[in-house]
Amino acid sequence: TAICLAPFLLSCTSHSSPRAIDSVSPAWLPKGEAPPSVAVMPFDNLTGDEEIGPLVRKSFYNHFSSKNFRDIELSAVDRGLESIQKTKPGTWRDVPPETLGRYLHADFVIYGKVKDYQKLFLGIYSQIALTVEVEMVDCRNGKGVWWKTETKRSHDGGIPLEMLSLMSAAARSGLHLQFERTL
Repeated sequence: TAICLAPFLLSCTSHSSPRAIDSVSPAWLPKGEAPPSVAVMPFDNLTGDEEIGPLVRKSFYNHFSSKNFRDIELSAVDRGLESIQKTKPGTWRDVPPETLGRYLHADFVIYGKVKDYQKLFLGIYSQIALTVEVEMVDCRNGKGVWWKTETKRSHDGGIPLEMLSLMSAAARSGLHLQFERTL
């Protein structure tokens, strides 16, 4: 019986790798200095859903805040942008990154666009698709140092083979489209 229990007991244990997690900085970051500060600007929303721009910005910020940068809180960025709009004509988008950096005390600013957001529901299958474009700009010279466009899809549901699995697939695909899954 000990032989039969061994695989079960081993599957309950955890194993950690002795390798350290690398936090290698990109080549364009200055070496040996304090982590640079980064301000994540409000994301442009090119979709029909009003809530998706702020939601993606917050989600990106939460993911980005664990990286090797000193992130400026979104509320501080928003207050700074409100102040800029009171003192300068136009919108904050018209302000060059060099000025934004000085005003927000940021080394880099991140601009983002939510380019596409789609939800598909077919009863037993659902899909969420999101396309985002992000660019990091150096506030010293106004040049982009990193950019990426990414499309992510999330889907749920299935092909029902019996009545019980039909109800299960329909329930899973419907729950998949809830706000929490989008986040």
